[in-house]
Amino acid sequence: MDIHPHTNHEIARLRCEERLLRAQEGKRAQDALRAHKPEAARSTPRRRTLVVALRRALSQSTVLGTIAGVAVLFASTSMAQAHNTRPSWTAAKAETLVAYDATIPALSAAERASLLPELNSTVRLLGALRLAAYDLAAIADDADGDWQPWVTFHQLLERYVRARNQARDGVAISAASCRGLGTAMPGKRYKHFRCAVTSEVLEIPQINVDFGDQELPTVIERPPRVIGPLEAELDVQVTGKTSIAYRQVAR
Repeated sequence: MDIHPHTNHEIARLRCEERLLRAQEGKRAQDALRAHKPEAARSTPRRRTLVVALRRALSQSTVLGTIAGVAVLFASTSMAQAHNTRPSWTAAKAETLVAYDATIPALSAAERASLLPELNSTVRLLGALRLAAYDLAAIADDADGDWQPWVTFHQLLERYVRARNQARDGVAISAASCRGLGTAMPGKRYKHFRCAVTSEVLEIPQINVDFGDQELPTVIERPPRVIGPLEAELDVQVTGKTSIAYRQVAR
């Protein structure tokens, strides 16, 4: 009987090494095969990730677009509701608010441009005279102080300020007669009115100032310039519970 040059233990070790070498060769072969696969095949997981991200972005865009559309629709609806729910008034309330808020011009643009500088100058003069009269009366003894010049200048100043403001901003309405325009709301309420109005009187004081030699000048009052009452028609629109917008109708 032939004797094998290796013992059984050595044979088992050699077989184990052989199997390990084969396993390593197989792994190298698999690695080589993966290395030669097309780039598209290796990038499949990345493409899948991009597709998922794209779908998610499109889904979010759709949601945002829907939200934006709803917001625009809501805003449009709110504006329409605000217009439709704007307060409406009776003719009696319109007459009261027109008399309270509205004014009409008493002078033409050319007349205002000519008169306002003169009125402003007189207001400044009377303000200075009133202050001087106060100082002179205050310096004197309480029992002997003459306050009449101060009273005169003060009253004239108030009248000139009122005339200046009316000439600049228009005269107030003393009476109004309004009728509703358009479709009447329940309770004979309207959102638009045509109002015939009568204005207050614009009274412009006329004075001569004599400075002389005395401490305070003498003021001589002449008959005032009176304009009005004036009549006009206004187109009135209700803008709030107690507010209006209006314009004068050209005749």
